[in-house]
Amino acid sequence: MLIKMLHNSSKALDESLVVTTRIQLQGYGLSRYQVTKITQKLNPVNKKGRAYVYLVSEAVASIRATLSGSRIKPLTRQQLIVVLDNLLVRLSNVIALPFNASSSSHPDIGDIVKQLLRAMSDTDRALASLKATAANINGKYKK
Repeated sequence: MLIKMLHNSSKALDESLVVTTRIQLQGYGLSRYQVTKITQKLNPVNKKGRAYVYLVSEAVASIRATLSGSRIKPLTRQQLIVVLDNLLVRLSNVIALPFNASSSSHPDIGDIVKQLLRAMSDTDRALASLKATAANINGKYKK
């Protein structure tokens, strides 16, 4: 099924999947070697032009596994942490804390907080998307 998906490039990706490419990871500041090491064991979910597309959640797990190694140089560790932070923002795994409106002075505060959290999440997602586009452009034209 994976091979079928890869060769059928006209098939659209599910919008709920957050994906990245090697070029985009290079745009976040990693070298070609570091990107290859991170994506080496990942399974591509699709193909976008000539580039393979990887799930951001799998890339995050691969970066965390790389960071857990003891032979990572400080500069490399710092670069990986920056990329990890950028990818985590793109995932936008915001966990809303339960808001107890009965203990507040106004019963509509709970609804207002939910709307505010939703708006903040949408804004964060849009900003992360713009950063991903900038990283993609930076990765393409960085030599």
